[in-house]
Amino acid sequence: MTGVTFTSIAGTSMVVSWSPPQGKIGYIDYYRVDWQQNNDNSAMVELPNNLTSPSTMITGLTPGVSYRLFVKSVNTRTELGQVRFTSVNKDQATS
Repeated sequence: MTGVTFTSIAGTSMVVSWSPPQGKIGYIDYYRVDWQQNNDNSAMVELPNNLTSPSTMITGLTPGVSYRLFVKSVNTRTELGQVRFTSVNKDQATS
């Protein structure tokens, strides 16, 4: 993925958006977004749904905490089990 951006940042939520890999959009079945606090001891949180659009809102965040997000594109048709991902860090701002 390219162009990962964060908008609508509030105390406990933010919207993450991205651009599909150039020339690969026809091969993407869905996206997955996982996130965790940006430290070594926190658990990974997976958003429960497979996403078909390149944007989603993440909720349940703690104000002032830094988070690491993983955006993954999944192709189940041509390469079974192949997952491509991009990871980014973002400081969650307080409202």
